[in-house]
Formats: sequence, structure tokens, C-alpha cells
Amino acid sequence: MTVPTGVMPRVGNLPAALTTFVGRRQEAAEVRRALGTARLLTLTGVGGVGKTRLALEVAAASASASASAADFANGVWLVELAPLLAAHTTATALGVPDLGARPVIEQPAAFLTHRGPLIVLDNCEHLVDACAEMSQTLLPASPGLRILTTSRRALGTFGEHVFTVPPLMPRDAVELLRDRTAAIRPEFKITDGNHTQVLRLRESLDGLPLAIELAASRLQTLSVDEAANRLVDRFGLLTGGNRTARPHQRTLRGLID
Repeated sequence: MTVPTGVMPRVGNLPAALTTFVGRRQEAAEVRRALGTARLLTLTGVGGVGKTRLALEVAAASASASASAADFANGVWLVELAPLLAAHTTATALGVPDLGARPVIEQPAAFLTHRGPLIVLDNCEHLVDACAEMSQTLLPASPGLRILTTSRRALGTFGEHVFTVPPLMPRDAVELLRDRTAAIRPEFKITDGNHTQVLRLRESLDGLPLAIELAASRLQTLSVDEAANRLVDRFGLLTGGNRTARPHQRTLRGLID
């Protein structure tokens, strides 16, 4: 079926969350405030710190708000870039119809001219130059457009605002460990008997959500004390994450590589 040029086929494509979002209330509020004035906002930080999850949480909140307000009335759209071509992937995600002989990078710009969605560009570190060029093409063409990116380094382009995602606060790190471990081991609780070991394990994970989730997966068969002792070899212990995740998110070694 051919989609009319003047009609956006959907109001968004954000995936439904499969797990709870733990902590980061302050960071989420700061990112949402920044999006109120910044047209291009990059969430940056070390691998595994939770840039994508924070961006998706903010985007989901924005999508919910836009259902009853004028902001982002044309939807909230996720574009997962790695390792694809930026302009082509963006056009596909937005449902841009074939605009003939226009260059690929100009087609989303022409489509968005009178629209004002929020676009989330995820994993821009693989395509920093392409993402920078695309943002500078799309933003002038659509005054209502906002772009939220995640990248291990800033795009370094005009008009970019940067928000550095910090590690989880200690209390949130403990709550994330408890939540993810209880999901696979329902009897797991943090008690007076294991509290000290939990704190030791938390300190070894540096507040990185990915490292915490990988550690939680090992607590299905290990005690907290055993896991904390084995963290001397982090790369050896923090494996066996989500089988459907990208390879670099399944192990700590893959993330660093």
C-alpha cells in the first residue's frame, strides 16, 4: 500500500519496556527540561552507563505527553543506527515514502518540513560524522523537530547540547541489583545477613547498569558473596547476559571491546 506523501503512517515506534526503569528520576527530569529548549541533545557517557535506556524512558514519557498536547504531535521515533546507514535507516523508521530522485539524506528533510516529531538516534558513536551531517540537514528543514541522540562521544556539531549520563546512585544501584535478581530468583532478598556483601558487590560494579544486570544474571546460581569474590576477574564473571541483546551488550568484555 502506498502511503500518501502528506500523511505520517504511525505516531511512533518505541518498543514496549520489558523491565522496570529503576532510579534516574533527576536525570530524566533534567533531560526532559533540556529538550524543552535544545533542538539537538546528545546523551553521552561510558559504555554500559544506561544512555539508551534513559533516552527511551524520556522518549516514552514525551510520547505519552504528546497524546494530549501539541508537543511532538507527529510522534516519537526510535532509529537504531548500529551498524546501518544513518539517513536510510532514519527514513525507513519514519516511514518516509519514495520521494523520487532526491538524495537519500534530503528525503527525510523534505518529509519533515511541516512536522515536529521527536527522533531518538541510538548508538551514534558508530556513525558520528553521518549523524552530525544528518542533524544539520533535518533541523533547519523542520522548526518543530527535536533530536535526542545517544553516543559515547558528542557529535560536535552546531547547536548541540550535551548531557553526560552518570553512573547510578548507590541506592539505585542496589535497587536495580535486587529487582533484576528477584526476576530470575524470586526468593532473593537483601537482608541483614547479606547486606554487607551486596554493598561490596555494588562498589565493584561502579554503578554501571549493564554490569549490574550481568551480575544479577550470575546470582541465579551464585551467592552474593561468591559473586563479589569472583569479581576480581570481571571479564570472566560478567557474561551470560540477555541472549537477544546485541553482542557488545551480552558481556562486559564485549562492551569494552
